[in-house]
Amino acid sequence: DVSTNYKTSYSNNDIVVASGIIARTLFILLAGYSVYMNYKKDNKIHLSKRVKRSLEILGHGLFITGLTYLLYPDNFVRFGILHFLALATLLISFIAPYKIITIIFFIASLIITYPKINPFIDTITGANISSPMMDWFPLNNWMPVILLGLITSQYTDLSMLDIPILKFDNFITDIG
Repeated sequence: DVSTNYKTSYSNNDIVVASGIIARTLFILLAGYSVYMNYKKDNKIHLSKRVKRSLEILGHGLFITGLTYLLYPDNFVRFGILHFLALATLLISFIAPYKIITIIFFIASLIITYPKINPFIDTITGANISSPMMDWFPLNNWMPVILLGLITSQYTDLSMLDIPILKFDNFITDIG
């Protein structure tokens, strides 16, 4: 939908809009879920691996920001999905081992509203949309979703669903 009029038949299709909402939400839920699964698997070096992975994701996000800025300087990706995933997965990695703290952060993420500070910070927090953007995943909208994924992972044991025919663990991996 990157054009001057943004009025393609797809952008106004209810099924496409609903599918996009469902896909974005599931993707971010699974990202939160995977942070705890990685922590459980290797908690000794979890943070160092998470920092490295988050920086790698941020690098890809910055590359896309630069590319979209060159192609569409008036409407580029400022804080898109990769930027959000890099920052959010890094932040929740610190609380992944602590179930109660995660719940407190989840409740806080539902209650907190971010003040307007400056256009750069506001784009990240979602306090104010000051510029048009192609892709936008602000913390105030999506942090509760990734935290819910983390909580789900902390309080569920997928091994009980490990039915050899279904191979549930591979199913979750395939969805991701």
